[in-house]
Amino acid sequence: MTARPRVDPEHIGPTDDGAHLRIEWKDGTVSEYAPRALRLACPCAGCVEEMTGVRILRPEDVDPRVYPTAIHYVGRYALQFVWSDGHSTGIYTYEHLRKLWDDGEAGITDRTEIQETPNGETGEGDAMGEGAREGRAMEGDPVAEEEPEGGATKD
Repeated sequence: MTARPRVDPEHIGPTDDGAHLRIEWKDGTVSEYAPRALRLACPCAGCVEEMTGVRILRPEDVDPRVYPTAIHYVGRYALQFVWSDGHSTGIYTYEHLRKLWDDGEAGITDRTEIQETPNGETGEGDAMGEGAREGRAMEGDPVAEEEPEGGATKD
């Protein structure tokens, strides 16, 4: 399999404050995702009409405080979130996550602070949930096999 640094993550985990998901890509880009923006971008058939590709999940139907209660790796190509609203069927490929970042749809308004701020500190709050902040929400991390801390745990 050919390496694709633009869509291959080097490290995945919550920001230090637990407010966002942080991905450091192998091409050097660092992206952060607000939980609600990720929930609204769910690519599953319950959120996007399969035949037309039209988004059927309405923003007004998603709690502004939604957060992942768990994040699972799907092979070496995607993440699956278990959301506080009970939803868990979306598979977020790394390509999808990178496109959200590149297209400015990650729910982060000041992207310049992310790469300039050490340790990923971007704000206050704990939107990623207690488990994510303590490093328990990432399961089966194929990205950082030797790195049990920082957002990943083994199955």
